[in-house]
Amino acid sequence: MLLLLVASAVLILGPAAAQTDPPTTGDWTVADTTVVENQTIELKGDLTVSNGGNLTLRNVTLKVFSGSTYGTNGITVEAGGTLRIEDYNK
Repeated sequence: MLLLLVASAVLILGPAAAQTDPPTTGDWTVADTTVVENQTIELKGDLTVSNGGNLTLRNVTLKVFSGSTYGTNGITVEAGGTLRIEDYNK
């Protein structure tokens, strides 16, 4: 009986946290735990880390496009959201 309860608890926990990969165009909204590593991101919209969102950029080049073609874009971290930018190449 105890083994059955333990197995049920594992099923309740479910899979690991979701990942919201950067879009190729448009806005990027992160409301989960997302880690992006070792790449260049060309952001052609707004970046928003929502309340409860957790975005880590590790060894990332972030290019934010704005101007007449893309309009004005920005980065917003809402209250309760977290944005970390890390560089481990030192």
